[in-house]
Order: sequence, then C-alpha cells, then structure tokens
Amino acid sequence: MNTLPKGNVGTYRQRQVVLISRDPERPNVTQNRKRRLYTNGKEGAKYLKLINLHQKALLEYKRLMNEWKTYYAGEPKIIQFPLDPTLLTGLSPEFYKQARPNRNSYERKEKIQENNQVLRSKNELLAVKEIEKMGFEWKTEIKVSINGKNFYPDVTFLVPYIQCALMMEIDGIMEDKEYRYKAIDREHKYYKAGFSLFDDVLIYRTKSSNSFDAELLRFEINMAIERIAERIVKGTPEIPPNRSTKIAFQAENSGIFLLDDEEEEDF
Repeated sequence: MNTLPKGNVGTYRQRQVVLISRDPERPNVTQNRKRRLYTNGKEGAKYLKLINLHQKALLEYKRLMNEWKTYYAGEPKIIQFPLDPTLLTGLSPEFYKQARPNRNSYERKEKIQENNQVLRSKNELLAVKEIEKMGFEWKTEIKVSINGKNFYPDVTFLVPYIQCALMMEIDGIMEDKEYRYKAIDREHKYYKAGFSLFDDVLIYRTKSSNSFDAELLRFEINMAIERIAERIVKGTPEIPPNRSTKIAFQAENSGIFLLDDEEEEDF
C-alpha cells in the first residue's frame, strides 16, 4: 500500500475527479495539499486505477488483520522477501516456471483439454478449477526427478507468497482394489524419495470415482500453506532428517532436481 497513491473519488463542477492525498512520486502532495484530477483525462484515469487498487488492498489488509486478531495476540511479524531458503519446502518457483506440463508419456483413454494442458479425469478438472479459484496457477504432470526416480504429479501449483510450488496427486477410484494399491504404493515412493506430506506433496482422495469434495481439497491446500507459513514466521526449519538429500539438491541446483547415475524409474 505504501507504494500506491492514496485518495478518493468525488465530483467537481459536475465531473468525476480523483482527490489524491498522498503520492509516493510527489512528496509535496499531502492531506492538506491534495491534488485534483479529472478521471476522463489520461493522468486522471491512471490515478483512478491506482487509487482503486490502494482501496482494494486496504480492505484486504483490514480483513486479514481482523482474522489475525481472532486467532493471535499482538501484532503480526513482518516477514521480508525473499524468504530464507532454509525455511522453504516444496519445489522452488524457478523450477516450476521452467517445468513443462504433460511430460508423462503414459497413455490413457480419457483426456480432457484445459488451458492447453491435458487432464486425465473429471476429478482432475474439478481440482484445477478449485485451485484457480484460490488464485494459484497450475501445471499438469511436470517431470520431477530425484535419485534416478521420475515423478509426474497430477497437478503442481505455485503459491508465490510462500515461494514454493506444491505437488498434488488426485486419486479418484479408491473403491477399485488394484487402483488403491497402486495409489498407496506411489504415495510411499514419494516418502522414500524424501518428499513429505503437506510440505511437498498433497494426496487428495475421493470416496469414489463419482464423488468430489471441493471443501476437503481446499482444506488440504490451506493446511499445507498454513504449515509452511508457520515455519517461515517462526524462523525454524523443522525439516525431518530423511529430507536432507532433497534439500541438498535444492540448494545446489536452485530447486531443479538432477538425476544421479541410477537407472531412471517412473512413478
């Protein structure tokens, strides 16, 4: 908010104007020395957008402060960016941005096109729609390689304010015995590779192929974000020992996982 001009919208001589009471680019503009611009002019239209953006940010700030005071005492800690990399989990934003979607060559009959990407089920489509509603961008089946193992998470989405991308597997036919065994085996392979639930990967499972619980999906995502955010606020890594190999890859390669000399294996 400090980088945006502050003011309000009014009328002057029956024409709409913006009254600017603070402008980072013009220190001489103050509450007592406001600047008035007609909104139908080029500069006035520009300031109208910026002031509306400031007012929107102010409302969001007040909402968040009220939410904070509901759960916590005192003032929230100010966190500076960029964040301390030792406090972060998940995949790095740099890795996410360079990762290409639809890298899994495994063929399935059902394919759904969305945002020039391929989804493999209606549940995946419903999931990415919920992720979009939460304000996050996503990619399907990017390739994540570590220690000779390749993972292609169903969806990976970027959460910029905790500077990480979270992987998500969407298991939607858990009533099928063979599918259920494969899903649980894949989950264990994530853990064996050094990934942790809610730190790196989310496992969302429906009761059946015909059920989708959007509230549960959002709960899992928010739970992961809150978990990572709490670690950032506390300033303590709290990283389990089995994740040391993955962290070493992140530190050395800016979040881009490299293969070692083992034979590649896909999951």
